[in-house]
Amino acid sequence: MSLVVFVVVTFGSACLAIALRARRRWALGVGLVGLAGAVVAALGIDPAQTSVIAGSGLATSAYLRLFLVLASVVGLGLMVAGRA
Repeated sequence: MSLVVFVVVTFGSACLAIALRARRRWALGVGLVGLAGAVVAALGIDPAQTSVIAGSGLATSAYLRLFLVLASVVGLGLMVAGRA
């Protein structure tokens, strides 16, 4: 998978959760699923891939993948702990 999948999953779930703010349970569910999807998408990032966006290259690395996985897991943990 590429970094673009991670960006689409996180941005899409965040926008949907914001749109569902009035329904707190739905927004919470979308947020939890979005963060879990972010963890899976981050684990699937290929560390040696370069994506061409607007004529320039965006390279991924093992460190970037580790950072995104840890950030997603911490965000998911904070969200669950905040609801407890």
